[in-house]
Amino acid sequence: SNSNGRPVLIKDATVWDGVGNILEGTDLVLSNGLIAKIGQNLSPESIRAAIQSVSDDEFDAFSVDDLEVINAEGRVVSPGIVDQHSHVLTDPLPSFEGASDTNEFSSMLNPQLRVVDSVNVLDRGFDIILSGGVTTSLVLPGSALLMGGEGFGVKMIRTLTNEPEDLAVNRGMDPAGADGKPWRWMKMACGENPKRVGAALGLMPTSRMGNGWLFRKHFESARSLVRAQDDWCESATHIVRAHGAENAHRHVKSRYPENLAFESLAALLRGDVRLQVHCYDPQDIEVRNNV
Repeated sequence: SNSNGRPVLIKDATVWDGVGNILEGTDLVLSNGLIAKIGQNLSPESIRAAIQSVSDDEFDAFSVDDLEVINAEGRVVSPGIVDQHSHVLTDPLPSFEGASDTNEFSSMLNPQLRVVDSVNVLDRGFDIILSGGVTTSLVLPGSALLMGGEGFGVKMIRTLTNEPEDLAVNRGMDPAGADGKPWRWMKMACGENPKRVGAALGLMPTSRMGNGWLFRKHFESARSLVRAQDDWCESATHIVRAHGAENAHRHVKSRYPENLAFESLAALLRGDVRLQVHCYDPQDIEVRNNV
């Protein structure tokens, strides 16, 4: 859909569907950032049903006036480009140091940070990138640090709000998993970048030896948290079996172990976070894999 929230009907397009098929004379209905329907000579009834299927709103009196209609006249419509490594919305265009927020230089280990907290949805780069056909971007922290923090998957669509969460790829997904896994993403770097930046800041690492040690140390702390959480859950399960769910709280002696500084890394170890690592040399990749 477009920036004013109206659904869009693209008529008479030549569709490249991304899996090798070319569909001529095809109509597409777009709503809420989704392709609601593809077909030929779509009727108002089928368009209405398609929009309703991807909307939380009721369309009591639907008509073609509710649509923005684009006659493609045979032009090609293809799937958008997915940028898997982007700093859009965090590195501004034009460049301005006061609005650049891709790296937190107070520490070389920041897995707990979230790039969504620095997203500026009004960045001019958004529209320029979108005009080039990029429709989805994985916005990541920079590559200066060993552990930069969590990324943010966005759809490159203008919304009626200025809330970053409304751009999220995971927006509206069923938390129970009916729509698939609501992935999280994380950015790390190894080798030349962290040791160069660390030396400039007077922080460890200043060598690849330091890279390896800090990776092992921080991952071990996260693994200790995972073990403590698993032990707590196992103990709580035994208590429930012994005393029943209604009385279990009387016998639990401690709260569930939590640590915000290591929550993201713990989620990574549990397979809930996908990791992207910036590396230059094969030996850096080997060290990272050995961790």
